[in-house]
Amino acid sequence: MKKSDFIKQVTLAKQLMFVTLMVLTFQSCIKDNFDTKKIAAIKYNPNFAVPLVYSSLSMADILNLKNTNDMLQTGSDGSLTLIYTDNIISQEASSITALNIPNQSQVVTISTTTISGHISNGNSATTTNTQTITVTSSSQLSSVLLKGGTLDLSFSSDINSNVDVVISIPSATKSGIAFSQTVTLNYTGTTPVTASPSFDLTGYDFDLSQGGTAYNQFNVNYTIKVNGPATITGTEQFSVKAMMDSLAYSKIVGNIGQHIITGQTDTIAVTIFNHSIGAASFQFLNPKVKLITYNSFGVPINAQLTQLSGDNMTGTNNILQSSSTPFPIAIASPNLSQVGQTLMASDSLTTTNSNIVSVFNQTPKNIIYTLSAQTSTVSASQNDFVLDTSKFRLNLEVELPLTGTNFKFAMVDTEAFSIGSTVTDNLSSGLLRISNTNGFPIDVNMQIYFVDSLFNKLDSLISSEQPIIASGIINSAGVVTTPTITNTDITIDPARLKKLVSTKQVLIYAKVSTVNSGATPVKIYSNYRLEVKLGLQIQVNAQFKP
Repeated sequence: MKKSDFIKQVTLAKQLMFVTLMVLTFQSCIKDNFDTKKIAAIKYNPNFAVPLVYSSLSMADILNLKNTNDMLQTGSDGSLTLIYTDNIISQEASSITALNIPNQSQVVTISTTTISGHISNGNSATTTNTQTITVTSSSQLSSVLLKGGTLDLSFSSDINSNVDVVISIPSATKSGIAFSQTVTLNYTGTTPVTASPSFDLTGYDFDLSQGGTAYNQFNVNYTIKVNGPATITGTEQFSVKAMMDSLAYSKIVGNIGQHIITGQTDTIAVTIFNHSIGAASFQFLNPKVKLITYNSFGVPINAQLTQLSGDNMTGTNNILQSSSTPFPIAIASPNLSQVGQTLMASDSLTTTNSNIVSVFNQTPKNIIYTLSAQTSTVSASQNDFVLDTSKFRLNLEVELPLTGTNFKFAMVDTEAFSIGSTVTDNLSSGLLRISNTNGFPIDVNMQIYFVDSLFNKLDSLISSEQPIIASGIINSAGVVTTPTITNTDITIDPARLKKLVSTKQVLIYAKVSTVNSGATPVKIYSNYRLEVKLGLQIQVNAQFKP
């Protein structure tokens, strides 16, 4: 039962205090309008009968789910399923450091032989150098599209003439145009002549395949043009240091290689068992654990559930056994024609491929899981891809259809309580009537204990544990056809009221069973209701004092 509605049934003293204070307030109003010095003290014992509570509760009200990831799902037939969801992996490509492209550097020296052969004014010489992209992993990249980065060059020339240098990268294109930049080194009478230009690489798509014959490579052409007469002695140096700095990709293509996405152990709370105590006969007929993946990495990913167990806080975990251990998790990966799309796949642990029934029948408060996921090297495909926005998510869902049986499922909860002696002194007696109209196929026995600060029992609300809520009447299919009305009267005498003064906590103990002592499987539907009516009749001691 919903906690707040349990409390409504056990806070009688608070309700009595409210009524008493109203009586005393009424007395003070009369005193303001009469000369009470001329009136003798008058004692009276009025009797009040007031309704306190009326509630009509659905299963959603009773469960009172507070976690935004938990929900009660209604099927097409009106049957209810309790679902606990947790996002157990959420990994973006930008957070996988092994996929990052580090700074690249190269030093190129052009020989004086090459220079002297083209020394005439207006002639040029071209040197081609192959740059190998050094990556921090086993990735074999066929292309990379950059969203950021610079090409920083540092030239040094001993040629005693003006020199133009054209830097071109034929396999790096932007809007279909290959990278090409010209740098002029102006001779002013002394050598070496230096220059340090920097060029933005944002938006350039690098083909790293060398025409399909290699990976992680591209060529850089340096074309030197001497503009004017020069004297070559054979000792001149012409060099360039190239640095590709602050590289950031928006798309990489190739054989991405093996990278750990995650490996972790965590828990998901099963809050329906939060307040359960002791052993009980409990059986969900068709529980399920679903593993749902959402993937926009264009790479095969292997994931597996290496362990799943139920923790009922007794020191013993009930380990789930499946037909395949570790349990493989299905993951769909987009291909190059699906770039930017997110594909979903799912696997389930059910009654047919695991011992899941026995795990949940032990009323676990938490499900503990261990899993791992990594990109796969099974395929040497050069058509894998990763975007900087690629993301992999894995959700774990615990589905508990509210279908099955339970017998003597016990729950306990506590609530702080405090009442003053001045209130109880003004109360003569009380009668609390609890009337329940139950449309659920569930019996509830309940007891409420009043305890002191050391949890010593002072009194109980009910003389003995007894049925407070009786199951509705079911048909052969286990469906409630007629609600059952149960009335319970509780007498509150002065001696019991005195005990409330020392009460610091209220212990609420409930024992729940499905109809026929848990022998008949039942199903909970969205239209089932529990109506709770709480009425109070009290005798109050009060007097006027002039």
